[in-house]
Amino acid sequence: MVRDAVIGWDKARRGDRPLRVAVLGAGNVGLEVVRGLLSGWEGPTFDLVGVAVRDMGKAQAAGMPVELLTDAPAHLLADDIDVVVELMGGEEPARTLIAAALGAGVAVVTANKYVIARHGAALEAEARRTDTPLRFEGAVMGGTPVLRLLAEDLAGTRVLGMRGIVNGTTNYILGEMATRGIGYQDALAEAQAAGYAEADPATDVEGGDAADKLVILARLASGVWLDRDSIATRVPDGQPGITGVTAEDLAEATKHGYSIRLLAVAQRAEDGSIEAGVAATAVDVLAPISSIVGARNRVDIHTDRLGWISLEGPGAGGHATAGAVLADLAALIAGHGSTWGPMPPAASGVAQALAPAEWFTGPSGARYPVVR
Repeated sequence: MVRDAVIGWDKARRGDRPLRVAVLGAGNVGLEVVRGLLSGWEGPTFDLVGVAVRDMGKAQAAGMPVELLTDAPAHLLADDIDVVVELMGGEEPARTLIAAALGAGVAVVTANKYVIARHGAALEAEARRTDTPLRFEGAVMGGTPVLRLLAEDLAGTRVLGMRGIVNGTTNYILGEMATRGIGYQDALAEAQAAGYAEADPATDVEGGDAADKLVILARLASGVWLDRDSIATRVPDGQPGITGVTAEDLAEATKHGYSIRLLAVAQRAEDGSIEAGVAATAVDVLAPISSIVGARNRVDIHTDRLGWISLEGPGAGGHATAGAVLADLAALIAGHGSTWGPMPPAASGVAQALAPAEWFTGPSGARYPVVR
């Protein structure tokens, strides 16, 4: 039913002409997407009609054709377009523009995890109301197609739980602390100098970015849009994210056969509720997820029919995320519709706190849930 509606959307929009695409945002990801579209990546299938940017001069200096540029995204949205690629980031005006596009029957491709994690339920409802595709593969794990895996390839299974390293910045920082014995602040400063961490790193290091991604993963894994505010990013009495991890804790964990990683975890409880949270976690060094280094990501998925399966790949960066965005555009042409594929409409729910069975306590007094 949904697939037929999407094919109808495609034919009604396109007919015998290319789909007209507008890109909102020309940062690292947007610039790569524009370059891909201008290079004829998908033949004559797409026609790039405009790019909304904050800084016209900077965009021109980056090689953007001046005739495509505008600093008025709402005006571009009002043009005769078929697909909006939203890469502005942040909550507003991105959320309003996405909702307006879907309401007008204009397909949306976005990598905006912040908006999808907080407004996914409302945006999904609007997309379904207007039979208009909403795709967001690039919101989690960059170019590694974990959402498509959950929605399509695992559609015949029941996902029982998942755990993942979904933030490359924190994984890089923890790796530098563990291998070199340096403190958190020194490792963070080096990550910022290397371009792995923002000037204001709070979203990454406090676990917010991972929590956003966990909401999106849980929707595709369990069919529930979890309330973003119900996702804890610390253990009781602990510091958020990795901000309380010390070099001494890492060294002691190694002696006990653990590495410490920031894990996003979601699992089905016996009563059917979803337990979920993000925390610095003591991971058995023999567990494959413990070997992930640098800015790479990995998600382990536990299913009823297949047992554990894993997906690993680049989790960030302009090239990787642009690859996911371009793949979403190709999926529209193929008639695949929204990212949730054949899944029924999602429910809304509140995440229950995780209850680890085992803990590791470091010399700092910080407690870390144990994963084996």
